[in-house]
Amino acid sequence: MIGRTISHYRIVSRIGQGGMGIVYLAEDTRLNRKVALKFPPADNLEDDVAGENRKERFMQEARAAARLHHPNICPIHEVNEVDGRLFLAMAYLEGQTLSQLIKTRIPDTNKALDLAIQIANGLEEARRQGVVHRDIKCSNIIVSPQGHAYILDFGLALVSGAPRHTASGGIVGTPVYMSPEQAQSATLDHRTDIWSLGIVLFEMLSGRRPFEREQDLQVLYSIVNDPPTKISSFCRGLPDGVEEAIEKALAKHPHERWNSAGEFADELRRIRDGGPSKPAAPAFTKTIGVAGIAAPAVDSKRKFPVAAAVAIAAALAAGGGAALWRYGSTPELPKEKHLAVLPFEVIGGDEAMRAIADGLTETLTSRLSEAEELAWKVLIVPAIEIRSRKIVSAGQALQIYGANLAVTGSLQRNRDRAELHLNLIDATAMRQTGSRTVEFDMANPLGVRDKALNGLLSLLQVQFTKATQQKNAETMNPAAYSDYLKGRGYLARHDVEGNIDRAIERFAAATQADSEFSLAYSGLGESYWRKALFTSDKRWAEKALVAAEAAVRLDPQLAIAHSKLGDIYAQNGRTNDAIEELRKALRLDAGSTDAHRALAGLYANLGRFGDAEKSYLEVTQRRPSDWYGFLGLGVFYWDQNRYGEAESAFEKARSLTPDNEIVYRNLAGLYVNEGRYADARREVEKALKLKPSARAYSLLGVAAYFDGRYEESATALEAAVDLDSTYYVGWGNLGSAYRRIPGAKEKAKAALTRAVELAQKSLEVTPDKYSIRANLAEYQAKLGEPAKALEEIARIPEAKRGDYWARVALAYELAGKRADAVRTISTALQKSALPSEVKDDPELAGVLGDPAVKGLIAARAAKNNR
Repeated sequence: MIGRTISHYRIVSRIGQGGMGIVYLAEDTRLNRKVALKFPPADNLEDDVAGENRKERFMQEARAAARLHHPNICPIHEVNEVDGRLFLAMAYLEGQTLSQLIKTRIPDTNKALDLAIQIANGLEEARRQGVVHRDIKCSNIIVSPQGHAYILDFGLALVSGAPRHTASGGIVGTPVYMSPEQAQSATLDHRTDIWSLGIVLFEMLSGRRPFEREQDLQVLYSIVNDPPTKISSFCRGLPDGVEEAIEKALAKHPHERWNSAGEFADELRRIRDGGPSKPAAPAFTKTIGVAGIAAPAVDSKRKFPVAAAVAIAAALAAGGGAALWRYGSTPELPKEKHLAVLPFEVIGGDEAMRAIADGLTETLTSRLSEAEELAWKVLIVPAIEIRSRKIVSAGQALQIYGANLAVTGSLQRNRDRAELHLNLIDATAMRQTGSRTVEFDMANPLGVRDKALNGLLSLLQVQFTKATQQKNAETMNPAAYSDYLKGRGYLARHDVEGNIDRAIERFAAATQADSEFSLAYSGLGESYWRKALFTSDKRWAEKALVAAEAAVRLDPQLAIAHSKLGDIYAQNGRTNDAIEELRKALRLDAGSTDAHRALAGLYANLGRFGDAEKSYLEVTQRRPSDWYGFLGLGVFYWDQNRYGEAESAFEKARSLTPDNEIVYRNLAGLYVNEGRYADARREVEKALKLKPSARAYSLLGVAAYFDGRYEESATALEAAVDLDSTYYVGWGNLGSAYRRIPGAKEKAKAALTRAVELAQKSLEVTPDKYSIRANLAEYQAKLGEPAKALEEIARIPEAKRGDYWARVALAYELAGKRADAVRTISTALQKSALPSEVKDDPELAGVLGDPAVKGLIAARAAKNNR
């Protein structure tokens, strides 16, 4: 194999071999980078059952890894087959495995904790994507020379919704790292990986394992039956909490372990950083029963925490407290409350409860956001932000959004009922300030929602007024609300394949059960719109409009219905109608920052810049700890060429959320406009460390392009389209970079053609999105199709062309219309100086050298220097 070229990979040397395959170091001749190529074992692959099993497991690794994009998971570049041989192309990672590292030197405590936190972060992303690794061990973790940990080898992973392939009657995994349930071939969920990580951390700290025996069968017996060896018997002077954290990870029963890898990471981070110890669970837990429903009998097999909660509730009831929410010495909450409701856990891997749990998270967040008693007093992080950023722990919410309070919850089925456990976490002190338990009657989800809402309000030490409670009762039909709740849950996870269709089905069922259920129609409209964006099929957009209009017709007093309809009108180019709906939403709910921001954007599009700035500033003044408000203000100033004010707004947003890659990306884009390409690269690299994304790589490529480094630009842009093959701007930028590279003419044509195809598909849903038409004009001009380019420009109203003047001028220039290009740039120069991305674009060198343009540039420069 050495020296052979497979696809566009030239094999350099053999790295290693294991049960799941052979790995080679290779050179990616297209991107000029090192990669690792992994092939399944070649022996007997064609004709024996074991070989077929290995093939399937190899593809299972590909499917699992392809779902995951995270800084602590080894990136997969490609899955391909050449000459009948499957292979994975993945990032080539410099460094040692943890096994190698431990053999040479046991990491110090802080380093071990830091590595465990990184591994836990990667496992948390896997859990969010429905992937269970099943083979976490020291040899499957590689550590770079800079101390960055990567999880490798998803060959044994379980993928939600995929078939499960294991050897007949066998146990898969590595015995010394197996959880008790894995050792017994029982049903697994993400908590088996938490157990394995506990073993890994134990080994990093001590060089030993807690279940060491001579033979594998003895190891498995010990894992199932014996308590783990205490790490304190090997290590002295460990920080407080380390032993307890490991023991919780190694609890025999999954429900006694950390609920998630993210929660485990938060605790290890607290220990590493010397944060205050977590207190014991507070003695003011109360079980809230749904009215008229008897409490279920306590299962004698269940452990202490649930039974204790019942006993404490009974003791409180016997005390005869007069107030409904009276819990003695409740910890004092922060004066400035910034709250995040985190996605609720589903205990026991019950996927049927997943949509209900997600729907409750969304609904409770919405109710808290709408409460007049909380308006402008408690900043609620929007549920869509929590979902899109995959925030699952209080520590992450604090780091990324500055949320000093977080609500966590778990839902667990118990026969025909379930229990919803709610906790309020002080994220700054990393301590629980209170908890509530709600009995979930599957036949009465509306009653459960109200009880849960009251429980949350009591934890926040506020109450709803009677009027607010009545306003929130949009349906009294339990079946309709149950379907609505599931629809909301599916829509919350619209990135999961099939969930948009499931959401449409549930919302439609809700409207059939209650034909006057306004919120269900609003959810249906939102789902149809998601479907339209996903499929680029305008029929779904039409359905979205009908459903959203029905929602406001049924309940004209429902602010969220007006807000959603306004969003859909805006996307359809009905700007004035959108403004009217958003104004109605704000009259009904003055505290809706989403509506304020949307309205500001529409004002800016209409050229009403004074009104736009006023709306943006109102958001930042009312919500001074809301990073997103400052981000929107910064983008507005950027569009107005007020670069200094834009930078200040972005820096304020960054100070509020220092771990938010979105802010770094916007700063980078601003720096590109100013010609500060080195600064732009620095900010993008920070963003990529936080979260690799197609848009970040695209921005890196754009900065390199305008800096004249075209091959580097193409490499970054290839990474962008690898991450998101539907990102038409990435393909367009890639085509532009190829145009500047000798010998890449055909590549440029292919990339630009793909950009045109994707952009035209997007226009089927949003025909009045003129930015797409401006991009299309540029791409078609670069493809040598001037007539098509000019047709696209003609489809942009003349009054709007000034918003996209740089791309319009470029299209004119490449289409042979120099006079029109000069006129377009001359008009822009009357308002402001040229941005660097125009001055440094080699495609515009000719028009910028025109005497008329040169004269205007000199006059503008003289005016700015006065």
